Amino acid sequence: MAQTPNVILEGGGPLIPSAERIRFLPNTAETFKLFLGNRHEHYEPTDTRQAHHDGRELRVFRRVRRTYVAEQRVRAAGGRRPAPRAGAARSLRRAWPPA
Repeated sequence: MAQTPNVILEGGGPLIPSAERIRFLPNTAETFKLFLGNRHEHYEPTDTRQAHHDGRELRVFRRVRRTYVAEQRVRAAGGRRPAPRAGAARSLRRAWPPA
């Protein structure tokens, strides 16, 4: 059973699909993270309400920042950069400078 949408996401530019903007959130008082590809779009609730075309009022969430998956790995590592993959630096040295 589909839940009735209760929020609309504003901001984030054209990279946010229209179908993702109107949605149901169980808790409209907390920040919401939308995962898209290699990033998270962070939205915070506002006191604003917007009328939807079918007469419902939706709470407006505004985009406040974007984080990338790599940044999430740094936070998970306690603020330290995770160790590079084995052989990553060596392969870069071989490829640069170009011959």
